Amino acid sequence: IVFCVLGAGQRAYASLEITEIMYDPKGSNANHQWIEVYNDGSSSVDVDGAKWRFSDGASHYMNDKSSFSIPSQTFFIITGDKNTFLSDYSGFTGLVIDTVMALDKDGGVVSLINDGGAVSTVSYLSSQGGAEDDKSLQKINNAWIAAVPTPGSANQTDGTISTNTSDKNTETSTSATSSGSSTVIKKELPPPKLISEIVVCSLA
Repeated sequence: IVFCVLGAGQRAYASLEITEIMYDPKGSNANHQWIEVYNDGSSSVDVDGAKWRFSDGASHYMNDKSSFSIPSQTFFIITGDKNTFLSDYSGFTGLVIDTVMALDKDGGVVSLINDGGAVSTVSYLSSQGGAEDDKSLQKINNAWIAAVPTPGSANQTDGTISTNTSDKNTETSTSATSSGSSTVIKKELPPPKLISEIVVCSLA
């Protein structure tokens, strides 16, 4: 997977990043796909819903074009159907935004777009995992791996990944495997806050 933040003039949104992708859940994909977005910055991010788009190869406006604010160190979810997501993950109490979503089960590119400029972009392949195996693709230590879904919480797993770099939410230790790859044993630090209260205002 390749992760990048693009677009001149997007400084206000540079702290927002895609951190988890559920692209091929077991059974029907319709309305059960979603992505998790995290505000990694020290300040809240105000989003103009009328200018905000999601791209899965085609560009889609959010169904609710109200403006909203994403507090620092919090997650939110973008999905094809809010009610279905909340049924699938009944313990989730954060912000959920629905849009048109049709993620390719074989691989693709997902992006957040503000006023025509890309904020966060991730490409993925089914060979990386997460294809009808009850797992999502998650960004952990700047690598993407398949793990049990954790929408709204810090991504966490013990497993073998190809990249071992620092991550502010974890402490890691490494040991060699028989294949020569690195096993990353993660000690989770206190997870970032989940959005439990959010102020939504209508656009003028």
